[in-house]
Amino acid sequence: MSSNVSVKHEGKLWKIYYYSIDDFESDLTRFGDFLESVEERGEEVSSIIPNMGFVKTSILLGTSF
Repeated sequence: MSSNVSVKHEGKLWKIYYYSIDDFESDLTRFGDFLESVEERGEEVSSIIPNMGFVKTSILLGTSF
Protein backbone atom coordinates (compact mmCIF):
# COMPACT_ATOMS: atom_id res chain seq x y z
CA MET A 1 0.00 0.00 0.00
CA SER A 2 1.20 3.51 -0.81
CA SER A 3 2.60 5.79 1.87
CA ASN A 4 -0.28 8.18 1.00
CA VAL A 5 -2.80 5.65 2.39
CA SER A 6 -3.78 4.74 5.91
CA VAL A 7 -6.63 2.61 7.21
CA LYS A 8 -8.74 4.68 9.62
CA HIS A 9 -11.35 2.00 10.38
CA GLU A 10 -11.55 -1.72 9.72
CA GLY A 11 -14.75 -3.29 10.96
CA LYS A 12 -16.82 -6.32 10.02
CA LEU A 13 -18.53 -4.63 7.08
CA TRP A 14 -16.54 -1.48 6.30
CA LYS A 15 -12.94 -0.49 5.81
CA ILE A 16 -12.24 3.23 5.64
CA TYR A 17 -9.08 4.45 3.95
CA TYR A 18 -7.58 7.90 4.14
CA TYR A 19 -5.66 8.80 0.99
CA SER A 20 -3.59 11.96 1.26
CA ILE A 21 -3.38 14.09 -1.88
CA ASP A 22 -0.91 16.98 -1.74
CA ASP A 23 -0.68 17.97 -5.41
CA PHE A 24 -4.00 17.20 -7.08
CA GLU A 25 -2.87 16.78 -10.68
CA SER A 26 0.33 14.83 -10.06
CA ASP A 27 -1.32 12.58 -7.43
CA LEU A 28 -4.32 11.61 -9.61
CA THR A 29 -2.50 8.76 -11.34
CA ARG A 30 -1.42 7.21 -8.03
CA PHE A 31 -4.93 7.70 -6.63
CA GLY A 32 -6.40 5.92 -9.66
CA ASP A 33 -3.92 3.07 -9.19
CA PHE A 34 -4.97 2.84 -5.52
CA LEU A 35 -8.68 2.68 -6.44
CA GLU A 36 -7.97 -0.07 -8.97
CA SER A 37 -5.98 -2.05 -6.38
CA VAL A 38 -8.91 -1.81 -3.95
CA GLU A 39 -11.26 -3.27 -6.56
CA GLU A 40 -8.73 -5.95 -7.57
CA ARG A 41 -8.60 -7.15 -3.93
CA GLY A 42 -12.34 -7.75 -4.11
CA GLU A 43 -13.28 -4.66 -2.12
CA GLU A 44 -15.88 -2.22 -3.41
CA VAL A 45 -15.40 1.54 -3.45
CA SER A 46 -18.64 3.01 -2.09
CA SER A 47 -17.83 6.68 -1.85
CA ILE A 48 -15.02 9.18 -2.17
CA ILE A 49 -15.35 12.09 0.22
CA PRO A 50 -13.04 15.09 -0.22
CA ASN A 51 -11.34 16.66 2.75
CA MET A 52 -11.87 20.37 2.27
CA GLY A 53 -9.34 21.42 4.91
CA PHE A 54 -6.14 23.38 4.47
CA VAL A 55 -4.42 22.91 1.13
CA LYS A 56 -1.19 24.34 -0.27
CA THR A 57 -3.04 26.84 -2.46
CA SER A 58 -4.50 28.36 0.72
CA ILE A 59 -1.11 29.91 1.46
CA LEU A 60 -1.30 32.11 -1.65
CA LEU A 61 -5.03 32.40 -2.30
CA GLY A 62 -6.50 32.24 1.18
CA THR A 63 -8.50 29.54 2.90
CA SER A 64 -11.72 30.42 1.03
CA PHE A 65 -10.16 29.18 -2.24
